[in-house]
Amino acid sequence: MTVNPLMPVSVTISASANPVCAGTSVTFTATSTNEGSSPSYQWLVNGINAGTNSPSFAYTPANNDQVICILTSNITCASGNPATSNTITMTVNSLMPVSVTISASANPVCDGTTVTFTATSVNEGSNPSYQWQVNGINAGTNSPSFAYTPVNNDMVNCILTSSITCPTSNPATSNKITLIVNPFPVPEISGTDKLCEGAAGVLYTTQQGMTGYEWSISSGGIITQGTGNDSIYVNWNSPGSQYLTVIYTSPEGCKALKPDSMTLTVNRSPDTYAGQDGTICPGESYTVKLATASDFTSLIWTTTGSGSLTGEHTLTPTYYPSDNESGTITLTLTATGNPPCGNDIASMRLSLPINPLANAGQDHNVKENTQDTLSGQGLGGSGQFSYHWEPVSLLIAPDQQTVITLPMDKDTIFILRVTDLLTGCSSSDSVRIHIDHPVTPPDEDCIVVHNVITPDGDGANDTWIIDCIADYPDNTVEIFNRWGNPVNRFERYDNIENVWKGTNFKGESMPDGTYYYVLKIKNRISRSGWIYLRGGRN
Repeated sequence: MTVNPLMPVSVTISASANPVCAGTSVTFTATSTNEGSSPSYQWLVNGINAGTNSPSFAYTPANNDQVICILTSNITCASGNPATSNTITMTVNSLMPVSVTISASANPVCDGTTVTFTATSVNEGSNPSYQWQVNGINAGTNSPSFAYTPVNNDMVNCILTSSITCPTSNPATSNKITLIVNPFPVPEISGTDKLCEGAAGVLYTTQQGMTGYEWSISSGGIITQGTGNDSIYVNWNSPGSQYLTVIYTSPEGCKALKPDSMTLTVNRSPDTYAGQDGTICPGESYTVKLATASDFTSLIWTTTGSGSLTGEHTLTPTYYPSDNESGTITLTLTATGNPPCGNDIASMRLSLPINPLANAGQDHNVKENTQDTLSGQGLGGSGQFSYHWEPVSLLIAPDQQTVITLPMDKDTIFILRVTDLLTGCSSSDSVRIHIDHPVTPPDEDCIVVHNVITPDGDGANDTWIIDCIADYPDNTVEIFNRWGNPVNRFERYDNIENVWKGTNFKGESMPDGTYYYVLKIKNRISRSGWIYLRGGRN
């Protein structure tokens, strides 16, 4: 007889996962001993049969579900059959939905403003991960906050990866924030930058539609209207360099980073003085004295007279009257101001009285070494005259209308100057006294130097005459002014071609007055004396 030993039957079960998240399918596996060739497996959940006759069982448990397996072996001589497995109590954790939203510290913002974004998360766990993105590109650090300086229309979002058990929607993507970035306004002032001192109600404007207009102005100006607005009116009272500034805030709240500044030039108005009134005598010119002008760009003199002006763009012009011009004329000075300042005009009066007319009488003869009486006359002018005769060395009381000469032994020309006592104007005339000499043979004594030259083109005394000089061609003549400076020189003086006409070395007319000569005839004589020039240059 064959006696088989008893075969103890046993079974244990294990879970593919425990604990698990809600909704997770768990596979349970039975490990058996002495199960035989055709064992039977009965799975039970909370004491209720479940599953199929299989060594494995898969299902989705609920929290605290208890799973066991009962094994029935078909082996011979089985003991402990059927065998019940260990019990597995399932821990099933609830699902945790993960979410994240972000907010911005400010939006809209002004250009260049740093914005801080803050993530507010749900079920993030103890060690969450934050990935910030700007326009879909990763940015920032793993932090629930993110700070950066956006540009307009940048889009910011955050991706949260939770570390919690049983999360859903993980990683979670936040809302997107589109940044509105407003530019700072750039102030600009419009208006004139060149003015004249005292300009009033000058308009300046800047961009419209802004807020918080702040204007400032230098001490030379006053804002009379419009402070706080986009346009102002200014009175400019002080000359020189001035300035004006403005700054404001855009409707979006962005204040300009810096003000606009306009530098202005405020010019002084021109100021002129044409000088004192004056008087000139016929034949004289007049140079303006003491005229002044300031703050001008150009000067111009004009005249009501028929004469001509030189230096009319200076403060010292000279007026040359026309022939026989008399009466009172006006000289007007116009100073052109620095734009936009206008002109300033000043005038002075110039009197041109009628010249007196001197008459020294008719030429006549007297005997040698006798005295003569000269009687002059003044005509025209005011009728009140003074008289003076030259040369005084040959006269007794030369400042009388009628004078007596000293005894004379050679021909002499006497000059009478008549001066108007009211105007100071004068004129001259000459009379020639011929000396009747005893008849003697010609010799060097016939050389007579005439003392007057009047190169006025009237045909009388227009050149300086030396009697008999043509008989002594080997001669030199030098002419000197009152200071002893040579003004002209002649070799072979002949009264015709080589003759003095009251000019200097350059052929320029000499001023009226007394000159001196030195005459030398080789191997014969040397003489010196004076010459009176009238009708030259005044």
